[in-house]
Amino acid sequence: MAVENACLRCGAFFEKGSNYCTKCGAPVVNRCTDPGDLLNDPCGHICGFQDAFCSKCGSETTFKRAGLIRSPWKENKVLYQNKLDDMKWLLHPFFTKW
Repeated sequence: MAVENACLRCGAFFEKGSNYCTKCGAPVVNRCTDPGDLLNDPCGHICGFQDAFCSKCGSETTFKRAGLIRSPWKENKVLYQNKLDDMKWLLHPFFTKW
């Protein structure tokens, strides 16, 4: 079992509130890596110490992306219809003539 204040890569202890290990540069906070898009903010959820994927949106976590955690599965992000297509009707001449 990993110690929560120790870096997963090198084992060095880090101060609470740190984002990266000062010895090896590995992330010490396991955040969601979802970048967001035009209509949605980035997820940024802080995930559990052993999580390879975000429990809120299914994107990879910083630990998985840095190679600190392995998973035999690919990203499980839920695919959704592009919300810009839903708003395409706003480009109708009725709305753009004003």
